[in-house]
Amino acid sequence: MRALPIIILLGIFTLYLFLTFLVSKAISGVTTSYPPKRKKILLAIFWAYSIYVLFHFIYLFIFPNTAGTSDNYKAYFFFNIVLVTDIVSRLILSLLYFISLFFGRKQPRKVIVNMGIILVAGIIITTLYGSFWGRKMLQVKEVSISFKNLPEAFDATKLAHISDFHLGSFSTHSKLPGKVVKKLDLLHPDYTLFTGDLVNNFSYELSPWQEILTETNNYPGNYAILGNHDYGDYFNWEDSLKKQQNFNGIINGVGKAGFTLLNNQSVPLTKENDTIYLIGVENWGHPPFPQYADLGEALDGIPANAFKILLTHDPAHWQSKAIKDTNIALTLSGHTHGMQWGLKPAGIEFSLIYFTRSLWGGLYHHNGQYLYVNRGLGTIGINWRIDMPPEITLITLKRGEVN
Repeated sequence: MRALPIIILLGIFTLYLFLTFLVSKAISGVTTSYPPKRKKILLAIFWAYSIYVLFHFIYLFIFPNTAGTSDNYKAYFFFNIVLVTDIVSRLILSLLYFISLFFGRKQPRKVIVNMGIILVAGIIITTLYGSFWGRKMLQVKEVSISFKNLPEAFDATKLAHISDFHLGSFSTHSKLPGKVVKKLDLLHPDYTLFTGDLVNNFSYELSPWQEILTETNNYPGNYAILGNHDYGDYFNWEDSLKKQQNFNGIINGVGKAGFTLLNNQSVPLTKENDTIYLIGVENWGHPPFPQYADLGEALDGIPANAFKILLTHDPAHWQSKAIKDTNIALTLSGHTHGMQWGLKPAGIEFSLIYFTRSLWGGLYHHNGQYLYVNRGLGTIGINWRIDMPPEITLITLKRGEVN
């Protein structure tokens, strides 16, 4: 788990206490007609629950444990669902309570606060859906991209792009990893490309799924890169040797799953008399994410005008380096998960992650160079997917005018 700075933790703690006070006032306002004893019981239950949540927040994130020394992901992710849902609900109720204060009569105040309660009920239902069903609903997105310089033999080549498995986030009885393997078999792509974050932190996360993943050995042309979580950087290791052993176990797991790992390397892909180049780099992201990639090393020896496909985990690498320094035709990335939450107003997909990352999901282009950002298969931080389902992208390369 990635540890949060103490100033952020204290900010969350303070915000939670403030919202708790406002919501308790809102509850008092809508229960004025209740018998005094019943009202006291409701408020006591609310405050007891709030203290219970704060206790777990302190225990998990501040003292005696911190996220950086824990491998109990499922406890953290479950608590994060509760905490985020709780805070959002309190924000809504507090805002509507504040608005209700501008109304002199009690009845309008009650109506406004009751509207907030209905909204909160909707949020809770949405949370339950995303936690129990949304993260299991595998989706195949089909994309066709045309390139002038695509060699003729590679016209209609199909690439299956997957990313961000985060295997440590799945319960051992989860069916999604098996569904992914079966779906890949049905799609029968020419190449299967994985753009990193196989695990959350630890090599042992592979153990329940290693046998299932080895079935991808049946497919030709499997290639993978590492994501920021595959280095074990988000755990406070006792010594560097244990971290290296963990890293070696992850590397071995990638190989056992039938993928050729590209660490700042390239490989020629040949059909008939034509050749294109697949390039894979280590993780590169804006701080605090590590920058291990060496794109220059990976491009070394590739003909300047050759058709190139780049695998890089973080789409920030495409924006900051690839489109500025190279003529790479297509880049495939993951990392963002689409924030695991989205909306589709008028059929247009949107996620709040847009306000921090302009490249968060789907197809982008710049002067004839393309980027596709896969929304990932697993989860991290919060174990839900709300209208942002797990994704396999089937990309068809076409020879012709640029789309």
